[in-house]
Amino acid sequence: MTRIGAFLLAVAWGVCVPQAAADVYFDDGRTHDLDWYTGSNIQVWDDNFFDIPTTLNVVPGGKAGNQLSVGDSSRVNVSGGEVSALYARANGQVHVQDGSVGWLHAQDQSTADISGGSVQYDVYAEDHSEVRLCGGLLEEDLYAQDDSRVTVSAGRVEKYLYAWHRSTVEISGGSIGYSVQASWDSLLTMTGGTLDSHLSLSNGSRAEVSGGTIGGEIRIGTSTSHESEITFHGTGFTLNGRPAPYGEYDAGGRDFAHGYLGGTLASGDVLDNEIFLYKNSRLVLLPEPGGVVLLVLGGVVVVGKRRRGRR
Repeated sequence: MTRIGAFLLAVAWGVCVPQAAADVYFDDGRTHDLDWYTGSNIQVWDDNFFDIPTTLNVVPGGKAGNQLSVGDSSRVNVSGGEVSALYARANGQVHVQDGSVGWLHAQDQSTADISGGSVQYDVYAEDHSEVRLCGGLLEEDLYAQDDSRVTVSAGRVEKYLYAWHRSTVEISGGSIGYSVQASWDSLLTMTGGTLDSHLSLSNGSRAEVSGGTIGGEIRIGTSTSHESEITFHGTGFTLNGRPAPYGEYDAGGRDFAHGYLGGTLASGDVLDNEIFLYKNSRLVLLPEPGGVVLLVLGGVVVVGKRRRGRR
């Protein structure tokens, strides 16, 4: 018997055929606790008539086995339990304090704060959105893309942190397990924290580093994409063990230059890294932010010192 025939026979005999579970809506402008299990999609939105935000608290014992979406100006707080996939859309707000989340996406001018608990898969800030990590554990990657923003002040990203397409990343604490990669006109600011592995910039991206620890190599540009820039603020800079005066350096007309950069950052953290500087990209060494810049003209030290034309 075919599946269609079996279905028609079941209907004729009055057998109940399972249907897809309907979405569960919280859109009344009130506060609700999820302390039970549902396999349905959950939608959290403002009150339809008065535009009053709705709040959903996922507490111990609660489990959203499918997608949980929040939008308008409404809010989802996760202080326990489990959420398989959490989406903040259209100005929605998310705060993860404890418990476990599978996927986490902040999209379309939304915000997500993570101060505890864990996220098992990737975390995204997309389309003018923001993710703030101030605690907890992200077990996979963290992305800022399409004019979005990520700040890391505490907690840990187990793998990569990416900034793409005019996005901004600020690191003042916490740790990144693998590396930070900024591309397509993005900006990285680092005043603290730890990168266990390398830092790379490409496609017109920039970085300002005045503190923190970078555990691996530093790549400025690539063999196929150029015009990136990194600025270090500190004292006692060296290139291949030789003093490196404050100023700008490039690859000296070569496809790339390779060497070892040392020094003490403004925060007091030590800089001791292998560095690759590709054609048309720049390395800038400056004193502490707000300090007086004294440019010393000199010869090439590992990479070519940029000479500025007279006005």
